[in-house]
Amino acid sequence: MLVKDGKVYELIDKIKTHYTNNIYNRYMRKALITMQIPQSTWDLIDSMSERAEFYKVQGYQFDELYERIIAAAQFIFHARKEVMPNMRHLLSGGADTFFTRSAGESGADRVLAEMALKNFPVNIKIFSDLVNELYFHVVELDRAAHKNKQPIFEKIPELKNLGQYLVTEE
Repeated sequence: MLVKDGKVYELIDKIKTHYTNNIYNRYMRKALITMQIPQSTWDLIDSMSERAEFYKVQGYQFDELYERIIAAAQFIFHARKEVMPNMRHLLSGGADTFFTRSAGESGADRVLAEMALKNFPVNIKIFSDLVNELYFHVVELDRAAHKNKQPIFEKIPELKNLGQYLVTEE
């Protein structure tokens, strides 16, 4: 069954915009690519952010949406565990030189890089909240679409760990 729901598309657009502008941007990319996540997870995240228009026309299968939600949640988990505690080190190449100017870098770039670094935990939290909102909306649609049958989300064991991936340990 295809999911063609305006709120799903709206949430995916918000996720895509937030991910592209605030998380996987030129300032944070160097640290994020060090995460130990499979290429398939990166591909699913990319398909959510880069192929959204294709899916607006085609629609999503429930299992496709859940795969992307799981991939985003795993990304969030690894970003919190592997990147956030070591951001300055990962972005500096070992020394605390992240904020030193390189040739051709403007003062504005330096300020933007510092903002990206300082706001990364908040941006991951926002990303997590958006993914969680998408998940609960898709579950609602799944239940409505499968009133007399088992919903798809109950058949996907990885979704049982979703809360652990999305919740911050503070």
